[in-house]
Amino acid sequence: MANYKTEHGFEIKHRSSDPSNPIEGEIWYNTTTQTLKIAPLLGAWSSSNDMNDHRAGQGMAGIQTAALVAAGYDYGGGDAPTSETEEYNGTSWTEVNDCNDSKYSVGTFGTQTAALMAGGIFPPGSPSYTDHVESYDGTTWTEGPDLSSIRSAMAACGTQTNAIVAVGFGASNGIMNTSDEWDNSSWTAGGQANTAREGYTGASGTATAAIIFGGGVPPNSRTANSESYNGTSWTEGPNINTARSSIGGMGTASTAALAAGGNAAPGVTGATEEWDDTSWTTLGATLGNARQGYCSSGTTTAAVLASNNPTPLTQKTEEFSSAVTVRSVDTT
Repeated sequence: MANYKTEHGFEIKHRSSDPSNPIEGEIWYNTTTQTLKIAPLLGAWSSSNDMNDHRAGQGMAGIQTAALVAAGYDYGGGDAPTSETEEYNGTSWTEVNDCNDSKYSVGTFGTQTAALMAGGIFPPGSPSYTDHVESYDGTTWTEGPDLSSIRSAMAACGTQTNAIVAVGFGASNGIMNTSDEWDNSSWTAGGQANTAREGYTGASGTATAAIIFGGGVPPNSRTANSESYNGTSWTEGPNINTARSSIGGMGTASTAALAAGGNAAPGVTGATEEWDDTSWTTLGATLGNARQGYCSSGTTTAAVLASNNPTPLTQKTEEFSSAVTVRSVDTT
């Protein structure tokens, strides 16, 4: 049998102790413990402290250690749309100033101190879809320029100065394939997606480089379709592995994203997938609580999500983290 150097072109390093900061994929032989070691990049979901109010259809912006949640359908506070806002510091949630409109099925993006919340639905007794947009400066919500199109349950991603909302559901338009781009001054119509969809489509990126994935398509079904945007047009890409709607999308670029949870046949799932600009890979990490209709934000290595639709009702928060982790190799 050929040795390792012949097979791979290099020898396995011999070390008396494990390195303090191993490189992803690094392999070595620990001469002290007489074990072969490897350092893969591993991800996992872990529980954090609950939100103050359980709700669904809310918007979320920010990073794992500084996130923002606003609006939504407050199942614990009178079963009605809410304007309540909460901030997360990586450990606990704190109630802060309300947004101006009580609504749900909104699209939200940006940071905890510079966020935008777009579209949504007013009270369900007489549903009214909106094109209203509000900006948040870390203290106060302020009404801003309206979307080009009324929509809800959309895909939304970007920053407070460069963002896109796409697909979703509009009062008169039904399920949509259009998109709106934000340039820190006004909203303009963008390219049309190849697959019209609603039901919270995952998204990552900005107005000039975005990716959307999953979502709901009629009649009462889900899609695995994934599309990328270059600032002008949408292009079909590799599908996610599990078709689902009400999905959580995390990431800040079109080249790297996480998809987690959602409504997938035959029911709600906790499966997590990662996009590396080439393909979607199902990770070993799954949500501690399978959920749909929740909010999420962060990056592919440090994400956060909270609350969900009432199946079951929850205020639970989970964090995703990935790190290079030393593992022993069984050579028997």
